[in-house]
Amino acid sequence: DVLLSLVMAVFGRLRALAPMVKMAVAYPLASRFRTGMALAMFALIVFTLVWMSSMNASIHHLINDTDRTAGGYHIRAEVTNRANPIVDIEAALQGAEGVSRDDFLTIASFTAAPVLVRDVKDDGSPVGEAPEDQWKPLLLVGLDEVYASSDPYPFQLTVEGLDREGAWRAVIEDPTAAFIAPALAPQRGSQMGPSDVDLTIGEGDFNLEDEYLPDDVYFEVKNPFTGEVLRLRAIAVEDMMAGPYAPPVAVSQETLKLLGFTAERFTAPISYRFK
Repeated sequence: DVLLSLVMAVFGRLRALAPMVKMAVAYPLASRFRTGMALAMFALIVFTLVWMSSMNASIHHLINDTDRTAGGYHIRAEVTNRANPIVDIEAALQGAEGVSRDDFLTIASFTAAPVLVRDVKDDGSPVGEAPEDQWKPLLLVGLDEVYASSDPYPFQLTVEGLDREGAWRAVIEDPTAAFIAPALAPQRGSQMGPSDVDLTIGEGDFNLEDEYLPDDVYFEVKNPFTGEVLRLRAIAVEDMMAGPYAPPVAVSQETLKLLGFTAERFTAPISYRFK
């Protein structure tokens, strides 16, 4: 009513506009419910369009942030046939047609092996009442020194006193150090999106929302072929935006050898990153 009164007071004084203004004002006043519903639906449509545009812009900005999502690497190549590995990618590029080693500044490699993982307490005892059921299958990924030295992506959490560069250096120098994905870390709220692994590391010791990662978060990995077990310490939780490119558990390639994965199908890279 106030708005329509103001419109009438301003434009009603103009003799040429007075009839049109009176008719325009009379209808909304006569059908107030219909007018209110029309304005509400129009406002809802405008809000939806603005929200969708904002979400698209935010997602586009995040995806284009390759330094955070892919560690600054631009190409990801997977070796799908372990029976025919590419042991020396640089030599393979030199003999390839249309591409050469000189086209890239950095080439990093990942090795991997299937392992069993379980959460343990700081004294080494398993968490829970049924240790035989706590081993969960997971792919343990070994990072090479080239990838770690390039300081690829940030972390959600690190051990206090350990910065981003120090964490990458530590995982190569210490074969018992490891990075874990956010999906494996305990969270106060519900996890965003489904998880492929029914495993939580450090349950009750920390939360993903904390400021730092405790320095006594341990877990064990087992070689399912030999039964050899190695106790690892989580020193960092990978950044949530690096999820599609960061492995669930990342260690040095030396760690895989300590677990007994010395056959060529485990020491040969299964994935390459190009920058």
